[in-house]
Amino acid sequence: MFGLSFPDTRELVTRFREAVELIDRMFREDTCLYEGTYYQVREVRNRPAAVQRPRPPFTLGAFGPRMLRIVARYADTWNAFGTPRPCSGVAAVGAGACRPGSAGLLPAPLPGG
Repeated sequence: MFGLSFPDTRELVTRFREAVELIDRMFREDTCLYEGTYYQVREVRNRPAAVQRPRPPFTLGAFGPRMLRIVARYADTWNAFGTPRPCSGVAAVGAGACRPGSAGLLPAPLPGG
């Protein structure tokens, strides 16, 4: 569209992961250095710093397996749409990406599922 190429899904998910990782680090670190494939920053400061520690909570929406791994690692809550029964299958995939004691989400049952 408009003469611009649109990245494939793999690249879009990789860009999303990098963006979430970068934003997470910017909130957690006083000065951030990030060298990703798509995003690079040096000496970025987030001022004034957030009141929440270690950072403000993230709500991320996702359905595919790679996206759910990003949610499991970085999100405080998972946003989805649909009825509980179809979402239960997606939640099971996401729960597989969660490891008790990890920095990511811990799986919880869906209401009505």
